[in-house]
Amino acid sequence: MLRNGRADQASIPEDENKNRSFESDADCRPHPDVAVSEHMCVTVCTRERPQMLMACLRSVLPQLEASAAKTSLVVVENDDRPRNRGGGGFDLAHQHPSVHVEYRLEPELGIPFARNTAVETALALGADWIFFIDDDEEACDGWFEAHLAAIRAWDAEMFRGPVKYIYPDDQPEWLRMPEFDGGPTGSVVKAAYTGNLAAKACIFAGDGLGLRFSSQFRFSGGEDVDFSRRAVANGACVRWVREAIVSEVQDGNRLTAGWFLNRAERKAAVKLILLAQDRGRGAAGRQALVRCPRLFLQAGLKMLTLPFLTLTSKRSGSEIFLRARLKLYCARGYIRCVSYCLPDPYAYIEDRRN
Repeated sequence: MLRNGRADQASIPEDENKNRSFESDADCRPHPDVAVSEHMCVTVCTRERPQMLMACLRSVLPQLEASAAKTSLVVVENDDRPRNRGGGGFDLAHQHPSVHVEYRLEPELGIPFARNTAVETALALGADWIFFIDDDEEACDGWFEAHLAAIRAWDAEMFRGPVKYIYPDDQPEWLRMPEFDGGPTGSVVKAAYTGNLAAKACIFAGDGLGLRFSSQFRFSGGEDVDFSRRAVANGACVRWVREAIVSEVQDGNRLTAGWFLNRAERKAAVKLILLAQDRGRGAAGRQALVRCPRLFLQAGLKMLTLPFLTLTSKRSGSEIFLRARLKLYCARGYIRCVSYCLPDPYAYIEDRRN
């Protein structure tokens, strides 16, 4: 399926996917006795973040080389021209010759296109499992082996690990991302995110579910949530791997209230899109019609009573004010969704550590 270094983006139509299920195809389900010899392919998508990419590869490559499993690494650059192919990340790859490294350029901008190219490349390499890690993340010691141990021990199609956010010491607690804890390793969780994920290749293969990331979420984010929802709806199981940790340094714009506000707007819009997929546009429209006035009212009340709340609450005035604004931005996300004007935070690259 590779054409001039670019993967064919064609995939099985979603209406066909709906009729496919792991429950009717037992051969696709992993087994606790999975062999170490299975091919494990780690994928990284990147765009204009060479220093982050190098740090990511520096954390991943030694773990792949040290493993007894058959491993490979796929790097997809989402840009109109190659910028990283001759960079330090690939010089680093040469220091780990036992790991097969593939580079692909995906000129169609947008996270779903890059992820689909990574999937196509991994499938062409004969991968049995496809791992996803973001270019701004670093794999902690033992990350890869923790995933392998979970794959051998538990019956599931996807394994999700924690993302540990690294903040400056003086960052207020209320301006930090919450860290999800899915419980003990092996616990079933509802959704998977591609920041730290191992997925059975038959989820993507033509003789399996044939799923791909939807271009509907081109610059808005949420393509991984949509993907995992469809996979779970077709019988896939997602399990938690507490020991498979990746870290992500939070700096620059991500330390500001504005970033959290824009994130709230984007998440609200994506939530409404997913509701429309499940229950139709009418249900999504009604949800927005009910939720928006409520959010505006709640935000207004918080702002009007801000002086009183500041005196009586343990929270600071800045935190209370941010919480009020978050409600406004959630309402704005709903409005943008029903107006067919989705937020596009991933249309540009954050100026972070480059």
